[in-house]
Amino acid sequence: MAAACDGVSMTGARRSGLVALAAVAGIGCRPAPPPSELPLHTRELPGVSLDLPDGTEKDPRRAVEYTSGRVLLASTARPGFVVSFLWEPGTLYDEEEWKMTSATLASAVGAKVVSSSAADVKIGGDLPYRHAAIQAPDVPGSLTVFPCGGRRMQLITLGAETNALHAHILASLRCHPDAAGEAALDDAPAVVELPPGWRKRKTDPGQLYFASDKESLLVHDLPGTPSTEAIEKMLPTLFEAALKAKVTMGPRRTETGPNGPRDVWTAQMVAGSEELDAIFSVWKCPELGKSLLAAHFRPRGSDGSAGLKLILAVRCKSPG
Repeated sequence: MAAACDGVSMTGARRSGLVALAAVAGIGCRPAPPPSELPLHTRELPGVSLDLPDGTEKDPRRAVEYTSGRVLLASTARPGFVVSFLWEPGTLYDEEEWKMTSATLASAVGAKVVSSSAADVKIGGDLPYRHAAIQAPDVPGSLTVFPCGGRRMQLITLGAETNALHAHILASLRCHPDAAGEAALDDAPAVVELPPGWRKRKTDPGQLYFASDKESLLVHDLPGTPSTEAIEKMLPTLFEAALKAKVTMGPRRTETGPNGPRDVWTAQMVAGSEELDAIFSVWKCPELGKSLLAAHFRPRGSDGSAGLKLILAVRCKSPG
């Protein structure tokens, strides 16, 4: 990679994730080509199809299955932009959730939200959506999230003058949920072993939720293998949005259990009049191409050693 391009430093420790790919693709060096000049092809993915440009797959080992997956492309036809399309179990964020979650999603690709107001875009089938204009260092972009059956899908484009391309991809999208695939969304791909007194409770797709008299355990399916930095930004925002709670995170530490060493965080939470202590852990499931998040909640001030033991015992489900 060149050290500089048109006076813009490309050495950057600032660059990460899609921003680094954008730099490789030539953003900042050349304007993105008009969408009318790009070869677009309909791509069939599990339960959804959409028009995408030619490009180099930057995440070729990423699992592409019905439950979750991602397509990450850097244009090869005419370098100048990056397209990321991913899906995971979940529902569309409400407006309050979107204000907090959009910032986290943008930060995961090294960007900030410029505006989260509704954009004049049309998604195939007139699906509802949330949209944000984002800005990475020297790289503008767009972020749109929408539902398709029991899954939540996300399109990010990064690059100068890619708004028209972003809109074209959304307009071309066709959502056709698969009945068998939808049925498999109910649980996170995890094996959870709990002592007597715990019961499984109904929750959102892509999650497992268990409760005892005073404690609860949540296991959540995460697409891909996010960095530690991205996880630390995501955790408080995720639970502040989902539980309408104030979350104060403690430092990261490493704990070793029956499945090896894992990153662990403690936190204090205030949700209305309820005060809770929490333990979070996130680890990779390489064979599944995704990660798992486990969260244990208990009354403030109570002993957390049993909760830590429960979290460390949760393991990735074997493929198939």
